[in-house]
Amino acid sequence: MAMTRDELNRALLGAAGEGELEKVRGLVAEGAQVDAANKWSDQPLYNAAMNGHLPVVEFLFEKGAKLDAADNNGWQPMHWAAAIGNLPVVEFLFKKGAKLDVADKDGERPLHIAAGWGHLPVVEFLLENGADPAAQDGQGETPLDHAEGNPKTGKLTGKFMRKWLSPENMEKRWQSAAAETIRAHRKRMARYVPKPGPSL
Repeated sequence: MAMTRDELNRALLGAAGEGELEKVRGLVAEGAQVDAANKWSDQPLYNAAMNGHLPVVEFLFEKGAKLDAADNNGWQPMHWAAAIGNLPVVEFLFKKGAKLDVADKDGERPLHIAAGWGHLPVVEFLLENGADPAAQDGQGETPLDHAEGNPKTGKLTGKFMRKWLSPENMEKRWQSAAAETIRAHRKRMARYVPKPGPSL
């Protein structure tokens, strides 16, 4: 007997969380909804991101799943990818338009979460791509506070973030960005400079 729509949707949530790409494909082909949610507002792409299954995340996105679908706590796929330290999923979500500074119901952003768990590659990626290091959660804590609050990884993560946020480092980054802006401007203007005509 054919599965009902609700059964298909429940099966899709489970298969996405397990990373079973072929099963996910089959369920969607049978009519499962890529944005179907359970009572906690979990959706298939959210489940896939939560468990680091990039191929499933990519497939569901291609089928129309939303990157900003949030659960009852306000966590979106980006929060979970940051929480488990899965850089490829974080990079994909960002590339496809997911916001880096989206806050959950407690005011925590992906950078707070990645820093708190000590996921340095994700922390660095988020900082390099514009995540706000001064953002405060509902308790007034910054990502650095979260980093240094972890007894296992706090020393390493905190040291990295303090170095990244140091005035000297920020000055270098500003100079590099300014130089790149100047180069890009010169390249654009070069198109409007008349080329020398033929010599007489």
